[in-house]
Amino acid sequence: MREKNKYYIKDNAGLTGEKLANMKKNNYYVYRALTNIYKSVEDNNPKIGGPFRSALLAGELQRSDTQTGFNTNNLGAKLKYLVASLNDPASVAKFKKSFLYQNILEPMSCGTQAEVDDQWLNFKHTNGYDPAFKNKSSLDAALICQRDDMTAPFGLDFSKLIDTFVQTDRNGNYYLEDKYTIEEEIAGDEAMHAQLKSLKSNERFKASYLNPKATTNYLEDDSENNL
Repeated sequence: MREKNKYYIKDNAGLTGEKLANMKKNNYYVYRALTNIYKSVEDNNPKIGGPFRSALLAGELQRSDTQTGFNTNNLGAKLKYLVASLNDPASVAKFKKSFLYQNILEPMSCGTQAEVDDQWLNFKHTNGYDPAFKNKSSLDAALICQRDDMTAPFGLDFSKLIDTFVQTDRNGNYYLEDKYTIEEEIAGDEAMHAQLKSLKSNERFKASYLNPKATTNYLEDDSENNL
């Protein structure tokens, strides 16, 4: 029997009510923060993290582990370390070569792991799109749909993915180093594929966005069921 993919949470991890809502809000914040870290690095913006920089440097997520009932494995502190480290050009160069950057943040931010036509920028509003998404990019809207849909998977587990690049020594100090096994690499790629599938096949999202160039039919893809 295939083991559960440690980088992807395909259900609600047993959370309900307020804890479930708090975890959804946390996830939304982490996704948006990381895509802004990616964008600032891509744009050579010295303000790493863009509008999320101040919040990231506070070293805390929007909701605590007590409020969510989910162990985030010091994710807030690790994101703080990552952002602070990226003021160093050598760290930026290392980050851009990392698995986290190339296999997770880049496809999440661009909307595809391979096909150019599947990118988020090719999604356009449908005729009857939700007015709440009038000024939203397709990625932002997809993340909002994931946040607001209590039945949608949590998706990528960045409390574990962060550990492929932000390492912890025996004294509890952080340092940057790409470190993962081939099995973890495969699991990360599969988790990213399942995440894109989940975002693009969300019913609320599909009602508001359409990609006429799409080459990947996520609705016929059963990869998420194999995680």
